[in-house]
Amino acid sequence: MMLDAIAKAFQDGGDFMYMITLTSGFALAVILDRTWFLVVKYRADASRILEMVDESVRTGQVKQAHLEEIKPWLGSPVGKLARPVLTRADKPNRILRDRLFEAYLSVVPEVQVRTSMLGVIANVATLLGLLGTILGLIQAFQGVAAADPANKQAMLASGIAVAMNTTAYGLMVAIKCINSHSLLSTRMQTLLGEIESMRQRVLTILERRKDRRPA
Repeated sequence: MMLDAIAKAFQDGGDFMYMITLTSGFALAVILDRTWFLVVKYRADASRILEMVDESVRTGQVKQAHLEEIKPWLGSPVGKLARPVLTRADKPNRILRDRLFEAYLSVVPEVQVRTSMLGVIANVATLLGLLGTILGLIQAFQGVAAADPANKQAMLASGIAVAMNTTAYGLMVAIKCINSHSLLSTRMQTLLGEIESMRQRVLTILERRKDRRPA
């Protein structure tokens, strides 16, 4: 019964329902993509990675065991941030700082990419719903003015159905986008905080080490 009601509402909404559905599909693709990366792929044991960096930098040696251990986390931002230091632990501090900064500039945009698109999609879905509402009301009033008295009620009902259904559908898609954007943005800010914390702590480790060779 509920599915029949949804199908009828979709049909009554007209062509704008298909446009909003296309927008919803695009939003779903962005949500799944960002959820996979921000929640699953970007997870890493930051504490253990920092321990490996500390040990490698303190001894001034590139440890193969550390390079093997960090492999599962190389897809994460903190793993990518630590890798240039672990692979060059025997190099001067100046080189390590430069490589750390290069890695930092690379991983931050990766974390931020595409999440903001959900806010844009929410606005587009809302505007499409409102446009459908306006055109539906125009259709309704034109129908009342031009139709035969016997058909006026049907024309008016058809136009109002387009108006109400597109508005409701557009708002539902927009709400989904806004909620997802809020949750993913929170996770994104957490990751950015972890990246900045890792960078500062690695710099602190480098400051404690005295260069073994001239910079």
